[in-house]
Amino acid sequence: MWTSESVFLECIRDLGITRFHKLELAEANSIKKSIEEKFAMSCKDAKLFYCRLFERLINNTGSLVFDKQAWLWFRDYPESSSVLAFFETDKESEVRSKRIEHMFEFESIKDLIDVYSEAPIYTLYITNRNYDYLLAYTVEDSIIAAGTAMDWLDARMRQEGV
Repeated sequence: MWTSESVFLECIRDLGITRFHKLELAEANSIKKSIEEKFAMSCKDAKLFYCRLFERLINNTGSLVFDKQAWLWFRDYPESSSVLAFFETDKESEVRSKRIEHMFEFESIKDLIDVYSEAPIYTLYITNRNYDYLLAYTVEDSIIAAGTAMDWLDARMRQEGV
């Protein structure tokens, strides 16, 4: 059966990337909860039916740009430590459950973006272990940045003339 995790893992295998691991579900959901508390409005306060994380970031804090290829910019994000990646697969998954099913840790943001470039089929979130920032690329072709990533995205938008 096709799942976002199976597609992601297939891309990792096909690219020969070995410097990553999948986090346990309890740890992944604890991290997502911490990120939501730091960067997002609650679903109740946002008054959104689907309550996707990136929609709540826009209303609370963060920078936003629409560009179909902007996810490639993540490759240049100045992160020297490992990165955590998780995704929302569809609107209904957020209605049914506030949990996530998959979170991966990559030693390099470049490795993560190489994998995502093979199958950019879902909303991707990236952060570090300190939750200093949150980057998101949505299925609506937008990048949202929160925390310390806001200055980076603003500078990149100026560089790109967006």
